[in-house]
Amino acid sequence: LDDVRFRVANNLPLPIQSGGVDVFPGAEVHVLLPANVLPFRPVDGIDVVVGGNVIPFIFHEGQKEFHVAFPVPQNGDAAARIVIRFADGFVDTVAFAVRIAQRGIVVSQENNTPLPNARVTLFDVRLGDVVWNAAEQGQVNPIVVGNDGMYAFTVPNGLYRLVAELDGYRTRETLSFVVNNGIVNQRVVLIKKAPTIEEALQKNLPAAEKIGLIATVVAQNVKEQTLAAGQRVLDAAKKVDEVSDN
Repeated sequence: LDDVRFRVANNLPLPIQSGGVDVFPGAEVHVLLPANVLPFRPVDGIDVVVGGNVIPFIFHEGQKEFHVAFPVPQNGDAAARIVIRFADGFVDTVAFAVRIAQRGIVVSQENNTPLPNARVTLFDVRLGDVVWNAAEQGQVNPIVVGNDGMYAFTVPNGLYRLVAELDGYRTRETLSFVVNNGIVNQRVVLIKKAPTIEEALQKNLPAAEKIGLIATVVAQNVKEQTLAAGQRVLDAAKKVDEVSDN
């Protein structure tokens, strides 16, 4: 399997992890097998078998490699195999897995529901913490999520971070994280902004009601700050685990 190359999203390499590749629903996977890695004997044909479908490889003379493309199965993870048939009757098989990755999602901390129209930006930390150039890979960055709150990036392995923004919510900036499987699909939780005391003071209310409103606003701001502090603690704990694993 080490001799097989997988690609997706405008020729972006897909890393092999645990005997397979991780891809998002709707993707098209390209498999390339260099001719020089095959035993020195005539080849009768090469197929990929995935999701019950048998798809033949095509030999590209210029690149001296066999190539095939197939859509990601719609019914979940799939066991797949490359079948190499030689002219002398010998058959060789290379097995691999196609694993369907869940898309990332932006949700509200308040009720865990998706947040439509949130803006998600991916930064490439190793290149100087710049916005990752998704256009080179046929993708969009930043992404404005739809009603389902979902987003997805297929990227080269590396070090990245996310920023998620939405009016009425605190901007969420993750710490940097390592990508080893070419997939960015973090769950991002946004905390709703509390009203400000200035906004409460501008309300045309009797003094007693205004004092009560101010007390409520102060409590909401304390809660917001506490939730944000909790996120930072969890981020730090995850970072410690990531460093220790590496």
